[in-house]
Amino acid sequence: MICTIISESLNENEILQLVDRSVLEARINKEQYISIIFITNSIRNVFRYRDIFTKYIDIGIRLYTIKELIELKEIVQKCKYIFISSNDKYLNSIVNEYSDKKINVI
Repeated sequence: MICTIISESLNENEILQLVDRSVLEARINKEQYISIIFITNSIRNVFRYRDIFTKYIDIGIRLYTIKELIELKEIVQKCKYIFISSNDKYLNSIVNEYSDKKINVI
């Protein structure tokens, strides 16, 4: 599973970069979908970016919204590839703690 982890601290361009890179990796590895994990307190914040999430028609998107970091730990352990923004230092430290896999920082 290819995972992209996004927090509310990222801007639209950073989110677009992460999703683009994840989709490219999915195409290279012939994956059918990517998982986007959005850390937020409100589902409303996720739908602001729906144009980014619906941009690709050949790759499916599984969208997870989580509030608790324990949920993140459970999902991250299932990921084969993980993509995170280099601008989100807090999220980087959390995911490094939860996962033993290589994290791709963009």
